[in-house]
Amino acid sequence: MQLIGKLDQDKRGIGSIIGATFLVFILLSGFTFYILTVNINEDYTDVLQTVDQLDLQKKQENVEFVSISTTNEDKLNVTVKNAGSHQTQLIWLGIFDETVTPNTQEYHKMDVYINPAETLSNIPEENITILEGQERVIQLVTELGNTFNSNYPPREEATITITGKNCTTTHNPSQWNLLGSTQNVSGSVADLASNDSSYAIFNSYYSGTSTNTNHFVDNNSSNVDNSTNTGTHSNFTAVQYGPDLINDTLTEGNTGTTSLFEYYNTGDDDGGGGAWAGFKLCQTFSSSTSFSITSVKLLLYRIGNAGTVTVGIYATTGNPAYPTGSVLTSGTTNGNTLPTASPYEWREITLTAYALQASTTYAIVVQCSGGNGGNAVYWRDDSTSPTYGNGMYGRSLSSGSWDAGAQMDNTRDGMFEVWGASYSYQLNIEEQFTSVDTGAYTNKELCIFAGTWSTSETIKVDVWNTTSSSWVNVIASLTKNA
Repeated sequence: MQLIGKLDQDKRGIGSIIGATFLVFILLSGFTFYILTVNINEDYTDVLQTVDQLDLQKKQENVEFVSISTTNEDKLNVTVKNAGSHQTQLIWLGIFDETVTPNTQEYHKMDVYINPAETLSNIPEENITILEGQERVIQLVTELGNTFNSNYPPREEATITITGKNCTTTHNPSQWNLLGSTQNVSGSVADLASNDSSYAIFNSYYSGTSTNTNHFVDNNSSNVDNSTNTGTHSNFTAVQYGPDLINDTLTEGNTGTTSLFEYYNTGDDDGGGGAWAGFKLCQTFSSSTSFSITSVKLLLYRIGNAGTVTVGIYATTGNPAYPTGSVLTSGTTNGNTLPTASPYEWREITLTAYALQASTTYAIVVQCSGGNGGNAVYWRDDSTSPTYGNGMYGRSLSSGSWDAGAQMDNTRDGMFEVWGASYSYQLNIEEQFTSVDTGAYTNKELCIFAGTWSTSETIKVDVWNTTSSSWVNVIASLTKNA
């Protein structure tokens, strides 16, 4: 019995220890949960305070547009003021075009800080081009999510303040009367009922005295596009006064390229007759196209001292055609420098440019100052199988006469090449105003008085855009007498 009683006493001791341990564990767990709950509540309170502070700053954020303008290079320049009580960070600049459908929007990233009451210009830092006359909505976006909008160009607005004595009241107008030349562009009286985004817009008018100032072009040697002028002036100073009946006549320039038009340059087998004293040599030719003759090349040689060799272009007459009338154009070469034997020389003789008509027969005439057959110039020809179909070779009498064509020989063709420039007439003349400050005038007009010209062609007028370095058309088709 004593043994059994001893065993029961030990069991009660062990149960007490376990109960005490479990109680301590419960107390520690409760304390730990309490501490965690306190920390979570404190963090939540801090977050709420931070959010409330940001919301307050957002509500107090106020950015005012002071001005929106463009530079001389058409670059956007925005000036703003921080009218709020906290520092503001601008992160985006938006530019909206609401004049097209659908509207276009573009955003430019920024990182600009503005302190309270600070005014900041030259926004944005990057170059953004807005041309004169374009209408845009400018938007600034802040780091806190606020947006501030303004119009470019700024709309003219009128503000009416009614001040009473010891009272404040709101009054919405029921009608308006337009005075003078004021115009209602859009909106109605209903748009004046509340301070919202609905407006009544009016156009003002100028009631003062306007002054017109005329400026004339004063430089005809400018070259902004590095392109050579084509054409000529007759009297540039005439465009610097008027309009009157004294005009500057603009003449087109020929931009055609030099090329070979007519030729017979193979198969020479004979020296032909020589040219000296009164004897002359000739070759007739014609072309299917009109062109301006500039030179001829002839296969020549000499005997003795040929002296000065003169080559002329003449009109023709008769059948077969032979030279007639006065020389149309001519050139000379030193006959004493020609070879005296084979190989003979293709000598080029430069002529004063002269317009030759298509399907018209002309004659190349060669003569020299040598006085006899021992001092003469000779022109190689084909006397056995000539194939040039638009003319023939000839040698005059000693008097220089062609004996009404009897001296022309259709069994011979002289060796020749006719060179000239094709017709491609153009007018491309640059004139410049060098002493005009275009920014000093509200309205600017380009005026051109066009006189009379003989064709139905019109003139295109462009102006140079210094920003884009390109020509911009302002008059697509200027007509005569305009």
